[in-house]
Amino acid sequence: MTTTANGRIAKAAALLLCVCLTSAPSARAAESSVDLVCTGQEHGTSTPGVTNSSQAVDAAVDGVLGTQAEHGSCMLLSDEDALPAPDRAQSARYTDKGTAAASCSAFPFAPAPHTRILTWGDGVTSTFTYDYGTQKALPLAEGEFALVGTITAGRFAGAGADETVDVSALDPAACATPGGVTRWDTPTLLTIHDAHL
Repeated sequence: MTTTANGRIAKAAALLLCVCLTSAPSARAAESSVDLVCTGQEHGTSTPGVTNSSQAVDAAVDGVLGTQAEHGSCMLLSDEDALPAPDRAQSARYTDKGTAAASCSAFPFAPAPHTRILTWGDGVTSTFTYDYGTQKALPLAEGEFALVGTITAGRFAGAGADETVDVSALDPAACATPGGVTRWDTPTLLTIHDAHL
């Protein structure tokens, strides 16, 4: 992989910080196609740990996006403007869990399609139903995977969405140990396309 997910997420975070400091509100953003882009972090655990051998694992993740995450933010990006998201879409949290066969050469491991409930800062929810696009299983060394789908209910219902999760910080050497990879903390980048607020 020529560009790591960590690099892409870092660049997105830098872009969001830059435009937040330099952009003024404009009515033009409301008139054009607008994407809501949020950076954040995800904490995950698996039982048993993920090893080089495929086995059934129970995985659970907790994610925070936007202002609830350290150094996170949510921005509205259009062809003309980059604006801070309104208060109701400044942050979100989610939890997710699944059971599936997994190994360090076939990651991630939640069955797909799958749903994830995003709870925004004002308590309103969005149901994100996703698949893994072309990356249904990949080695940890690849560094990222993408959840690709649609907001099927709640806020932003009908909008396309994708979330990129960076797993490049996971230690492949742990895969060779009996305990395997049992926890991870990774940056994540959520984009909701054509978001209507």
